[in-house]
Formats: sequence, C-alpha cells, structure tokens
Amino acid sequence: MITAQELRIGNLVMLHNPKYRLVESDKIHQVLEVRENAAMVTISGSNNEYGQYYEFLKGIPLSEEILLKCGFEPIYKSDFTVKLELITEHIFEAVRSIENDWHIRYKFNVLKHFNYLHQLQNIYFALTGQELNTSGLI
Repeated sequence: MITAQELRIGNLVMLHNPKYRLVESDKIHQVLEVRENAAMVTISGSNNEYGQYYEFLKGIPLSEEILLKCGFEPIYKSDFTVKLELITEHIFEAVRSIENDWHIRYKFNVLKHFNYLHQLQNIYFALTGQELNTSGLI
C-alpha cells in the first residue's frame, strides 16, 4: 500500500483492486490529485479519471526495463549486477545488487535503496527540481 505522503502529482503507480476495475489492474496509472483518503488517477493515455483508495495503489517495481524507459543508459552488466546511468546536468546511477535491490547514487553518493518508481521520481525531483522523464512508460 502507498500512503498519501509518498505521492506527488505526476507519480506513476499501479492499481490492484480485486473488486473494482479489474480490467485496469496492473496497468500504469498517473496520479492527478492527492486527497486525504484517496488519489485521483488515470490510466496512461486515457482521459478516464477516477478515485482510488490508497490501499489499492501499489508501486511499480524498479527494473532494468523501467529504468531504461526513463532514460538511463546501460554502463555495466554481469550475472550479479547491473549498472545504469542517467546523465543530464546531474549524474544519477542505478546499481542493482546481487540481492536484487536498487541502489541510487547521485553525484557518486549512495542515497538509499529504492524499490519503486514513484520513490525514484520523488527523490529525482527533490534533488534536481525537474521531473524524471517517464514518457517511455506512458
């Protein structure tokens, strides 16, 4: 479950509500509005907006594929680790460890272990004042 404090407008999340909108489950949704008990979301490429309680929102797990679609470039890959880099005016690195955790580095300093795309979107914005390019996902 994602909490309201974790979300910003523009974050990408997935929906998993077993009783409602089953067709739209596990598709990428963009957050349009953050409310006290629910978020307004829309499916990428759709004008269909609707509210969803936070308990039905889930993060999009970080993966090599997701990071490549956000503009990261492959630098190194082995059986045990993957290193991707995003160079704009800022240098971000994403390194997947043997434990399958993603370590995010900014200007060569390890920030934190991140598991979900919305977390990366938030830290990228906080450090750069710019949105992470997610146009490859929506």
